[in-house]
Amino acid sequence: MRCYDLEEIPLEIGDIPTLELIQIEDCRQCVGESVRRIQEEQHDYGNYYLRIGISKTRKVIVP
Repeated sequence: MRCYDLEEIPLEIGDIPTLELIQIEDCRQCVGESVRRIQEEQHDYGNYYLRIGISKTRKVIVP
């Protein structure tokens, strides 16, 4: 999902037992940090299956 204005993903999203992937694109750095915290917390609980994907898309401006 593109989330230009999103500031954070709540840690509680990691409590979803079927969650396997969090993929974010074009987000603020603070959103990426919150996703990494979620993954670290899940690792602390022994859940090594949650994967994260963080992408930054470059926008090309044509004059």
